Amino acid sequence: MNPTLHAATLPRRRPEVELLLCCARTRMEPETTERVRQLLKEEIEWSYLSQSAFNHGILPLLSCNLNNLHSDDIPKALLTHLNDAFRVIAQWNLYLTGELLRLLKLFQDAGIRALPFKGPVLAVAAYGNPSLRHFGDLDILMPRDDILKAKDILVSHGYHAKLDL
Repeated sequence: MNPTLHAATLPRRRPEVELLLCCARTRMEPETTERVRQLLKEEIEWSYLSQSAFNHGILPLLSCNLNNLHSDDIPKALLTHLNDAFRVIAQWNLYLTGELLRLLKLFQDAGIRALPFKGPVLAVAAYGNPSLRHFGDLDILMPRDDILKAKDILVSHGYHAKLDL
């Protein structure tokens, strides 16, 4: 037997989780904005919200969306923290995006076919902006036969392998 679950029988979600879900988007519809404003009236554990956003890689989206609300219900210290963290993430992402372009040019000049994925490529595809998706490294696909040649190029440009290839 498969019991039917109704919204009234489901456990209530923490307001911080619902707030994150509402803010995990590049554009909020008016009904989502209104729901966020309602949630902000509840008791929010701000440090949990911030840490959860960071852990899930959506701190930039949370920062942008909360700033766009211009609400007095959001502590100024939280907005400052989110803005500072967003700035650091954006700078790191732009640095990695520049590195990716540089590496792709090096591989192209060496005749290595390389295809970037995740990281900045996913950020631009999903959000239209490389600073809105928190990523920490670069992922590049290439033919197996070119791996050692690519490794030599990377080493000659100051990179070192964490794993033995």
